[in-house]
Amino acid sequence: MSKFTAVISASFTVFCLTAPGMASAQDAFKAAPLRVGVYGCMNQDGYETPGLQFGLLNGATYSTFDGGRGAYTYSRSAGLLTFTSGPFKGLKRARDTEKTFRILDENGERTAFACPWEPKDPRKLHW
Repeated sequence: MSKFTAVISASFTVFCLTAPGMASAQDAFKAAPLRVGVYGCMNQDGYETPGLQFGLLNGATYSTFDGGRGAYTYSRSAGLLTFTSGPFKGLKRARDTEKTFRILDENGERTAFACPWEPKDPRKLHW
């Protein structure tokens, strides 16, 4: 088999595995249960941004760094966390890995702000 044929074959295989409508191993983490705890958001330079951080108290309630609370929903198929009430109402986060979310802007585009999970108690103030 020539190099050219091998490249085409490899590309075709990747395309088939990630074709629309097919679950990929890459996205399997989206269906995993969310972890209760704090998601400590930081900017592209690695600096923490407490005003954007959130804690998941259970399967429906979140808290903010300053103690605000509200409700959220999570779409396992889309990997999308949506804050439905409270201080973050209307904001969305996309799941990047099993333990990390990415902040979405007002147009639903991914930003440079990442929110990795931390094993902190989300019921306490000022994590």
